[in-house]
Amino acid sequence: MISKQRVFDLIKAKEYEKLERELVGKKITGLSDSEESFDGEEITTPLIAAAIRNDERAVLILLNHGEDPNDQRGYGSPLDCAASNRSASMLKLLLDRGASYSRSTVGPRTVITSLLKAKYEWHEPEGIAVKRNACIDVLVAAGLLREFLKDVKLDRYVPYTAIIKLIEVGFEYWRYPYFMGVVECYPKKYVTAIFNAVTKRETLAFKAYNRFVDNLYIEQR
Repeated sequence: MISKQRVFDLIKAKEYEKLERELVGKKITGLSDSEESFDGEEITTPLIAAAIRNDERAVLILLNHGEDPNDQRGYGSPLDCAASNRSASMLKLLLDRGASYSRSTVGPRTVITSLLKAKYEWHEPEGIAVKRNACIDVLVAAGLLREFLKDVKLDRYVPYTAIIKLIEVGFEYWRYPYFMGVVECYPKKYVTAIFNAVTKRETLAFKAYNRFVDNLYIEQR
């Protein structure tokens, strides 16, 4: 047996070799106990702790020793943490190791809300947008686009760059009657950027449709 607190300490100290050695053949105790403080956060499991720190090596060690990638225990799931950190590589690691998007929710906390939440209205630093968009690409590559998009909830706190990315990957904005109302809350230059994305997508869709019709006509000749 090895205590949860001992694993927390090894993760925090980045004692990876010691962590791996001490986990061999042992079960982590105290996982069902109340939350404990870890870097100022009240955390229930070592896997959540490692995911919050975006510590891929620690996450991999824990997964290799049988920790459940879908274990939430009140704080959220490891996928939620990866989304909050906007870490595409962590998202991919967890998905590759069996993390389930559909099971990754605790109350209002979901992968999509973690990924789209912003501290800024309308805009955000470019580096954050790049990281978030890379996460969306990982979810798309994993075949989770439909599940991902059905959870989208727009408001004026969703950065405009996020809306543009969602439109690019297939967000059916026309199904949302409040889409225009949300977009109109943005400053004019952001509204212009969003509708440029809409126009580009519709143009590409129109061209694709025309190619389809042309090919169908050629095949029938």
